[in-house]
Amino acid sequence: MSTVTYYAHLQQKGEGCDYTIGCGHALLRLRATTLEAAKVEALPPADEPSEASYTFESRIERLEMLKSVRILAVIEEHDMSSDIAAKLAKLKEAHDAAEKEEKRRQIEKLQRELAEDK
Repeated sequence: MSTVTYYAHLQQKGEGCDYTIGCGHALLRLRATTLEAAKVEALPPADEPSEASYTFESRIERLEMLKSVRILAVIEEHDMSSDIAAKLAKLKEAHDAAEKEEKRRQIEKLQRELAEDK
C-alpha cells in the first residue's frame, strides 16, 4: 500500500500583493495521515488549543482572508532534479553556440569592412 502525503493549498482573497507568481498562495505539507486529520490540521477548530494564543479578532481575520483551502493527497512523487540539470546543460550549450555564431558573424563583418578599406 502506498503512503499518502497530505498538503494544504491555501489561497487568499484578491489578487495577492503584486505581479509575483504564487503571491497569495501557500502550500503546506501536513503531518496528518488521514484526510479527516488533514482537514483539521489545515483549518483547526475554533476551540483547538493551538488557536488559544490568537485573539478572536485575529482568528476571524485569518479566516476572512482565505478564498479557498484545498487538501491534496499525494501518493507518488517524482524527483525531477536530474531532468532540470539535463535541460539546463542543453540550454547553456545552445546559448554558448549562439554566442559563438554571433561573434563569428561580427568577425566576418569586420573582416569585410577592413578588406573594403584596403
